[in-house]
Amino acid sequence: MREERRKFLRFECTLPAELIKFGSHFNLAERATILDFSSAGLKLIIDYIHLNSCPSLEIKLDIPEMSLSTSIVAEVCWSKYVSLNRVEMGLRIVHMDKDARSIILNWIFPKWLEREMGERRLPEFLN
Repeated sequence: MREERRKFLRFECTLPAELIKFGSHFNLAERATILDFSSAGLKLIIDYIHLNSCPSLEIKLDIPEMSLSTSIVAEVCWSKYVSLNRVEMGLRIVHMDKDARSIILNWIFPKWLEREMGERRLPEFLN
């Protein structure tokens, strides 16, 4: 079993994002989805991009319900193809507005907790 190295709990979510910078490529506006988020990192899934060991990227995150738009500069920790044309990436957040980070965490935590509690049903004999 692999040892967990993360310092912060990651919260599963589905947040739309845009890849706006990948290495030296600017203004890409490639659609992406954030699959989990923590204070220190996130998991991103995106349609095919050429993985040429790019060390960093920048994404734009918009949450209309929160009237929030922010950018995240992140370091690519790992990447893998999950299908022929989809790539997952584990990212370490290098720069992000602290207030925006807090707003996002406070917004997704109750949704994550509700989902977690809903999946943990009591055994029949305890009902």
